[in-house]
Amino acid sequence: MFCINCGKKLLDNANYCSYCGKAVDDIDKMMSNQTSKENTLTGNNENNRRKSELLNVNSFIIDEKITAFRFTESYKIYNDSGKIIGAIQQANISGSAKAARIFLGSRKSLQSIQYDITDENANVVAVLKKDGISAGFSKLNTIEILDGDKRRIGILKNGILLDTEDNQVGTIHHNLFPTLNYTLKDISGEDLAVITKKWNGIGKELFTTADKYHVEMFGNLTQERRVLVLASAIMIDMFFFEV
Repeated sequence: MFCINCGKKLLDNANYCSYCGKAVDDIDKMMSNQTSKENTLTGNNENNRRKSELLNVNSFIIDEKITAFRFTESYKIYNDSGKIIGAIQQANISGSAKAARIFLGSRKSLQSIQYDITDENANVVAVLKKDGISAGFSKLNTIEILDGDKRRIGILKNGILLDTEDNQVGTIHHNLFPTLNYTLKDISGEDLAVITKKWNGIGKELFTTADKYHVEMFGNLTQERRVLVLASAIMIDMFFFEV
């Protein structure tokens, strides 16, 4: 056991820290209070996610936004009524990452990227991470998926969804006709969601790489599964339309 006041190791059966003099009873109380605060914070995060419209609707639009110099990527998420219910923002942009954007352009599949997904109340509900070409070609098509508490909930690799134990939970299927869409199926072949690329206007389609997607989920999916669907939509944009 270590003293929470000075960080030194406590002697066995000691009543006081031999370094700073803090009473062991006081240390126990401080540790108990800290644990209680952490549990409360985790509980609040889970309550926020349960109330989040983003993680409770079955249909929404992901619309990529155009930013100056294209150093960062951002998307807005709208419900079927046109209300903003979330956002996806590229995070932790370093100087080297900006330099990579200059040389690699919009080739997100070759870059190290982190996206923070937030709901309508700006609460982070998920984080997506992808290594760049410097980590090796084997990791280029892999996205790590974390929940709002930064706990890993899955991996998306080469169009295959894996859980935290690397068991396959779903696959992405590419459909060209009658519309350009992607079906996310579970391991039994049942449809979890359909992600459809939408026409984004002649100006954006011809002169930018900004894209728009309609996401429709089926059944009563868990919030973790909903986050996996969101990650799949970003993967489709990253690997199929901005290579």
